[in-house]
Amino acid sequence: MCVKMPHFAYRICANSAECLGRVCSKTMFSNNLVIDPLRGRSRALETELGSPMSKATPKVLIADDDEDSRRLLCEVLEANGYEVGAVSDGRAARETLNRDGGYGIVIADLRMPNESGLELIQNLRKQNLNCHFILMSSFISDPEMELAKELGAHALLEKPFRLSDLLDRVAELVSKNTIGISP
Repeated sequence: MCVKMPHFAYRICANSAECLGRVCSKTMFSNNLVIDPLRGRSRALETELGSPMSKATPKVLIADDDEDSRRLLCEVLEANGYEVGAVSDGRAARETLNRDGGYGIVIADLRMPNESGLELIQNLRKQNLNCHFILMSSFISDPEMELAKELGAHALLEKPFRLSDLLDRVAELVSKNTIGISP
């Protein structure tokens, strides 16, 4: 069984010997994200195939000014069992997080209009909003990397990055059970 992902030139296969539960057809998108074979089965596919899954649905907010990146990340995270919201800049992310405290993880582009990923983290820390951050960018300077670490970013992913690396970072945060996930 293969599922074509809407809007993108790849598919997720669940019952195929050569790509059991992985993204197939390695593709480079104009937004510098690389689709690569994911390690193991996705959580969504495991549920479909009968493996148990946690009753909690982790909430992830994506903040990226590139519409294609947002859409791709949303679809991949949703296919892996996460509840996902998406906004186009840091200010909109902050407003969303202030309205809905249920997000435990924020994946943000480092450079966005209105409020950068680093400014977003700084402003949320001032407000004592407790969530984990994963930053991504096509270029990360040493001072930005240091500031991100000081502010407590869990990871910095330099584009192009493997989606499996992003999923690994998100899974690490969920498995630590330190984010706002209801039992």
